[in-house]
Amino acid sequence: MKVNHVYQHDDTGCGIACVAMIVNQTYFQVKEILKQAGFFDNDDYLGTDFKDMNKALNIFNFSSASKRKFKKWNNIPAKIAIASTNYDSEGGWHWVLFVRDIEGCFIYDPGKRKKKIRDLRGKRSGWFIEII
Repeated sequence: MKVNHVYQHDDTGCGIACVAMIVNQTYFQVKEILKQAGFFDNDDYLGTDFKDMNKALNIFNFSSASKRKFKKWNNIPAKIAIASTNYDSEGGWHWVLFVRDIEGCFIYDPGKRKKKIRDLRGKRSGWFIEII
């Protein structure tokens, strides 16, 4: 599966952007479809959890496995997965898209303009759901 980086256009839209990367649509297309499906009450908070991500993927006819914990990025066995990383002391998290290719693994971070991030040293561990 070929994926392209999608930038999140809202502060809490990282989940929307990760789904957009998988389903090969724009951020705004996915956001609108999820809003119509009742995901968000308003544009002020677009946060998603694992349950929301599974539901969103199902809307676009994609399936995912149960969430699993990882400590090292290169130990994620999936070819493609949505991963959450803790990024603050208050328990907040951020979704990124994990991809494994012939050169190794990398992430697309929807909160950054940089396309592929291959140097994952210093990136926190977390949880992931493999895209099936």
